[in-house]
Amino acid sequence: MAVAAGLVAAAIRHLARAPAPLIDLVVLRLRTFGVAQASGLLFCLAVDAVPFLLPLLLQQVRGWSAVRAGTVVLLVFVGNLVAKPTTTALLNQCGFRAVLVVSTLGVAATAAAVGWAGAFWPLPVIAALAFANGALRSVGFTTYNTVALADITSGQMADANTLAAAARQLGAALAVALAGVALRGGRVLAQVTGACEGTVPYLVAFAAVAVPAVLAAVQVAVRLPTSGGDNLRTPRQRTARRWR
Repeated sequence: MAVAAGLVAAAIRHLARAPAPLIDLVVLRLRTFGVAQASGLLFCLAVDAVPFLLPLLLQQVRGWSAVRAGTVVLLVFVGNLVAKPTTTALLNQCGFRAVLVVSTLGVAATAAAVGWAGAFWPLPVIAALAFANGALRSVGFTTYNTVALADITSGQMADANTLAAAARQLGAALAVALAGVALRGGRVLAQVTGACEGTVPYLVAFAAVAVPAVLAAVQVAVRLPTSGGDNLRTPRQRTARRWR
């Protein structure tokens, strides 16, 4: 980790000083792009951890088969697809900041709740929460990816796309790492407190992966202007009263 941090620092220093850098970091100074990348990375930690943790929980705690557990997880992606057609209308009606804050907090809430549901509650509740998590995940991802490019010029598009793609892959990898560390930490906590070593680690892990999404929503609410991304909305809706 120390070597990796040193290499990242050296790369940033080089890219900032080179006359013709491979990736121009100046795009990160744009408010919409910078907020979308920073908050979007935290958002990824929550959404990408759920499909990793949920099937393990259902198999190890509830004793379900891999097929049954995988079918429930599939509902996350069904919700993802179903919500796609609604995103444009939501953005035009409510604005980017409102949609991001609500969808990101919704992901945090459903991620924490699906852990409790998987451990204790009946199948219909688990399925509903998994579907809702997927729908909110879809709306959030689409909004982050769209607002990131709101103020990017054609000359900056290659640099912005490269940084965004790298951040997305980094977020997916870190999500699994965070879930694994949180699961291990939950097991240690269960051993120390004498709690159930089957259930508690997963409850801790689901709660832990929800925290970054809450931080992402706070960052969006604080740093993204109310008018952020309005140039991408339809002319009629730009003048409509925005949700605050």
